[in-house]
Amino acid sequence: MRHIDWDELEVPVRLAIETRTGRVHTARTASTGLNSQLAVVLDTDAGVVFIKGLRADHPGAVRQGREAMINPHVRAVAPRLLWHDQAARWDVLAFQYIHGAATRTIVLARRTCRASSTPCISWRRSAVRICQ
Repeated sequence: MRHIDWDELEVPVRLAIETRTGRVHTARTASTGLNSQLAVVLDTDAGVVFIKGLRADHPGAVRQGREAMINPHVRAVAPRLLWHDQAARWDVLAFQYIHGAATRTIVLARRTCRASSTPCISWRRSAVRICQ
């Protein structure tokens, strides 16, 4: 899925995000990730945050809701969810920004799978397969 750059995002969505984060100083579109239309690292008045989002009518918005629900239970291996909001017909998640967090999460998941009887984690629509 192609990521939308911050400057391409509709103004009402950017304003809704900035209401939560304060003014955005810089924005960097993520180069990885397959499941979000918006995946961007923002340097804001509130600090650096990772924002991901989908249009609210996208089928993946349900998955994002689940991700928000489980986040308190996976904090040992995943960045903390700061907030989840639906604004201007978008479903948006904001996470604590941790440089390299996605890579570290995959490495930890692989180690966990190898050390236990946990079945491999895979995502149908991506080429990512954690335990190989």
